[in-house]
Amino acid sequence: MAYIRLNIILLILLASSFVGAQSFSGYDTGVESKGILYNKEKAFKARLQTNGFNIGWYSGKIRTYYKTNFTHYEIGYLKNNHELSQRFDYSNPFTSQSARSFVFGKQNSLYVARVGFGQKYYYSDKQRHRGISIGSTYEFGGILGLKKPYYLELIRYKDNGSSAYLSKEKYSEENKEVFTDLSRIFGGPSFFEHWDEVRPVPGVYGRAGMLFEWDTLEGYFTGVEAGIQADAFPTTVNLMIDQPKQIIFINLYLSVEIGKRK
Repeated sequence: MAYIRLNIILLILLASSFVGAQSFSGYDTGVESKGILYNKEKAFKARLQTNGFNIGWYSGKIRTYYKTNFTHYEIGYLKNNHELSQRFDYSNPFTSQSARSFVFGKQNSLYVARVGFGQKYYYSDKQRHRGISIGSTYEFGGILGLKKPYYLELIRYKDNGSSAYLSKEKYSEENKEVFTDLSRIFGGPSFFEHWDEVRPVPGVYGRAGMLFEWDTLEGYFTGVEAGIQADAFPTTVNLMIDQPKQIIFINLYLSVEIGKRK
């Protein structure tokens, strides 16, 4: 339900943004008559999407008052919309360690790094609209996915079932029966383990959205952006055991940025 609510909220934001942009498009842009106070900008961005999150940084060149070209760098995480984290109130009798949360049925994790190029175009004039700039943005570029096997701490038995022990295992056809048995799961993996098993998955991405920016202090600005994003890979990526493999991940997103112009 949270996934559906976030989709609805972002769609409403996008629709209202496009309507607002149309209402301001009647103004004469007068690009040539505008002086450019700044010629560069840099900003930190945090992005929440329907299936994952990203943090990043971009550097832009202000071409005209209404147009900025930028290069964007970010890292993040993509997931399947069926992933649901849960946790058992267990503790290891030998180490007193509490059980970690886990995602039932998960096979792989997908971390991503993106480098892209894009453009921001402003429809409105800050001075005319109470310090708020309204515009649209698009970008495209390359993505490097890092597919990491997902491990679980499974409860195993020995000595004809008279004693139990914990075993860290990733999914395979051989252990499928135990891996997908909730009663045999103790907990999830540590983020810091098993990075030696990561496999690269290169691809491409693109995104487009509407943005709202306003000045805070002299030379500093804050912004909010909402839009749609697509990540595409040449080979299938299997994140969940019983879900279809994917080559395209489509997400709605909402991001905030804090930056500086000079």
